[in-house]
Amino acid sequence: MNNILAELDTQGRRKVFEAFETIFSFKKLNGKFPTSKERPGKQISSQLRRLGIKWKDFIAWASIEAEALESPNPISFIDKKRQKELDPDTWINRIMDHIEVNQELHSDMSLSQDTAEIAIDTDLPIAVGLSSDWHLGSRTVDYRTWQQHFAFFVSTPELYMGTVGDLPDNTLTNFRSATAIFNQVINPKEQKFLIEKIVDKLVDTNTLLFGAWGNHDVERDENLLGDSAFAKLLAKQVPYFNGKGFVKLKVGEQTYTIAITHKSRFSSFLHDTHSAMREYEMYFPADVIVTAHHHSPAIAWRIRYPTARRLGYEFGGGSWLVRTGTYEVDSGYSKRYYGMGEIGVPTAVFFPDRHEVIVFQSPFQAITFITGCRVMR
Repeated sequence: MNNILAELDTQGRRKVFEAFETIFSFKKLNGKFPTSKERPGKQISSQLRRLGIKWKDFIAWASIEAEALESPNPISFIDKKRQKELDPDTWINRIMDHIEVNQELHSDMSLSQDTAEIAIDTDLPIAVGLSSDWHLGSRTVDYRTWQQHFAFFVSTPELYMGTVGDLPDNTLTNFRSATAIFNQVINPKEQKFLIEKIVDKLVDTNTLLFGAWGNHDVERDENLLGDSAFAKLLAKQVPYFNGKGFVKLKVGEQTYTIAITHKSRFSSFLHDTHSAMREYEMYFPADVIVTAHHHSPAIAWRIRYPTARRLGYEFGGGSWLVRTGTYEVDSGYSKRYYGMGEIGVPTAVFFPDRHEVIVFQSPFQAITFITGCRVMR
């Protein structure tokens, strides 16, 4: 057939290919070529005879051409990777082994903890300032007061600090308000460097006892990057809580409990210590319950489960409900929706010879009280 096509002139070859297109369309509709006795085969057969082409030769050639059109050249993937054939039990066991190894690796790499035991060997009362929401880097922070407080902490031996989150402002480019981003006087990278040096100083002066997460420093990093550099720099130095934290603080002969979280799921505009009270009721009735985040300090004292304390349990009796303040006193966001931020570092005094805690409004009041205690001894 190909030899016959080669001998035909252009017009003859065109007629053959037109005939092929016609019967190929017929085949696609009917699943077979027409015979020479039915339409359109009868008319095409007559035309082909005039060109010297037999019907059976034409159909044989057309079948080859149609097969080529319907089945294009196959592609062979020489080294296509296939899933390994294993039975379900083997797959399940392998995946579970992988999960166990990954969990162990994560645990070994993590520096965060849920509980911490801290001991201070002393026969005199000590004070622990509960500080949070510094928001260093923001234009609206009272930096003069922060520096005065910081200098007092690092220069007073019997005064310690526990931080409860949001030490930098750390407003990143994914934040919903451009105003907050442009309101930073140093960028987040510089804020991290500053916080790192502050933590170093607090550790060098034997001041910092523990640190906790915050929504500005830790949560924002985690939301954008899946990890937080601020959490790491705290966790490398002191016990760090990436969620609710629980401290057993041994002061002299006495052991105290402190429950800490930056932000509680419980909140009330009508009761400043509602978050701490609900954490006390639903988490643990510690000697001191500390929450932060709201930029408005508050202190309350309550007595619950006194019998438990008398029976020798490490809870019950008097408990302090504490909410820390802030140094970000001029935030436009706070003023628009909540009110002015208030400076406040509630400071707890722990006695070494009897189970007693007193929380003062500031570290200055606490140290004045401790100094008076020493004079009276």
